[in-house]
Amino acid sequence: MSQVEVDKIIPQSGTTLTIGDSGDTITIPSGVTLSNSGIITNFESTGIDDNATSTAITIDSGDRVRINNTTSTGHGSVYNLIVGNESSGGDAGVLVVTPNNENAYYGFGDDGGVPGYLNYNHISNFLRTYVNGSEAMRIDSSGKVGINTTSPNTTLHVGNGTDTSEYITLQSSDDKRLTFQGASVYRAEIGVYESNHNDLVLRAGSSAGIRFVTNNENFSGNGANPIRINTLGYLGIGTNSPSQRLDVDGSIEVSGGIYIGGTGSANYLDDYEEGTFTPQFSSTGASFTYTAAKGVYTKIGRQVCINIYLQLDGSQTLTANNVSITGLPFTSANISQLISSLACEIRLVNLSTGATSLFGRIDANVTSIGLFESGDNYATTSLRSNQLSGSSGQVILSGTYPAA
Repeated sequence: MSQVEVDKIIPQSGTTLTIGDSGDTITIPSGVTLSNSGIITNFESTGIDDNATSTAITIDSGDRVRINNTTSTGHGSVYNLIVGNESSGGDAGVLVVTPNNENAYYGFGDDGGVPGYLNYNHISNFLRTYVNGSEAMRIDSSGKVGINTTSPNTTLHVGNGTDTSEYITLQSSDDKRLTFQGASVYRAEIGVYESNHNDLVLRAGSSAGIRFVTNNENFSGNGANPIRINTLGYLGIGTNSPSQRLDVDGSIEVSGGIYIGGTGSANYLDDYEEGTFTPQFSSTGASFTYTAAKGVYTKIGRQVCINIYLQLDGSQTLTANNVSITGLPFTSANISQLISSLACEIRLVNLSTGATSLFGRIDANVTSIGLFESGDNYATTSLRSNQLSGSSGQVILSGTYPAA
């Protein structure tokens, strides 16, 4: 049996108690506390309900909605939704659930629309970020990250092939490094070291060298054009196994010069050259025709090495005037005290009385060789063209001289 007291309504156990009728308004005055120690069923509300025994959702004086958070501070005033509590309650999160053939979104809007949002595509399982209305970054189902591309094909893929330029910047007040790591071992890094004169440093790991691969060769660097710095700091070009500080398998072109054994002017090698030239006999009033007139030279720095072969054909016009050989490839050094003597062999020549040998001489600042005969008393006499007798007079001459 139900009881009615001044301050209580006590229904009989199992009895349904109805307060008011359809269309009635029940007013609870200010200051009244509704206390519930049981379960209220079939309760409908257009607001937020909480059937738990502690506060789960709070709307504070700043109209911020707090879920499992009532009094936390230090988070600023810009967040209109705060989930979780920093002092208790365990982990916290926000979950957006859709069917597996739909998209989930988390958006950022303004008075012009929704220019930015996160989108997870459950069909292809990728996550993308939209900025200013366009896709800016995507993480595909394999974990590849694409920036400004919708089809990343490496772990990090920047750009889509149609942009004019792409940049990746590492900025700090200290060292900047990009490190390459194996499964558990440091392999290499490239970086700029503020404490080391801002040099760009490419550093290999322990017991490893550095390879440069060109011309689309295999990444291992074992192709036809390898460039490698080994663990001793030796640089190999065209070889993977350099044995010296610089080991080149192939040809080298140098524009300028090379210092050898020091940096002084005496150590400077600025020229190496090989070639040919056409030597000629020269004698006032004489004329010469040849079956052969050949000259080759090698120039190393200022030192010129020459080899000459001349053979007359027998139809020459000869005189009693001195004879020389002209057409040297380089003018001799302009040093008056410097005379270069060259070994000379002349066949079918009439030596003067007392002469025992022949030689060539190059004086200073000339492009010609004077021919001389000498005797036992060391006297020298210029050779004359009419001493070249016979139908096939020959001169074979070799030696070196300093060029200007």
